[in-house]
Amino acid sequence: RSIAPFVRVSPVSSAATQRQINVNTAPLEVLVAIGFTESQAVEMVQQRLNLPITKELLDTLVEGDVQLKRYTKLNSTEFTIYCRVVMPNTTKWLRAVVSAQGQQKRKTLVRQLEIS
Repeated sequence: RSIAPFVRVSPVSSAATQRQINVNTAPLEVLVAIGFTESQAVEMVQQRLNLPITKELLDTLVEGDVQLKRYTKLNSTEFTIYCRVVMPNTTKWLRAVVSAQGQQKRKTLVRQLEIS
């Protein structure tokens, strides 16, 4: 239940990389839910405010924990973008879920838009 607001259903894929959590973008609640201690998760969230989590740091954090090693990664192909939309009489927030596809020529696809 604690991570339900951060999870969406995708088509089933046998590729392990499709089931991994990006530690550079996952919310604190998700990091704790998958097995990091709260202090590790807080440290990771604070660290990535300045620089992304590196492979070396992730390897240190997941050392000896097969599940965490299997379910974590450092990169993503899907991102959430938040921006403030200022109109003459009101201000709203826009949330967009964007998917990046391809290796050489990256193509971006907006998968969802929400204004609140």
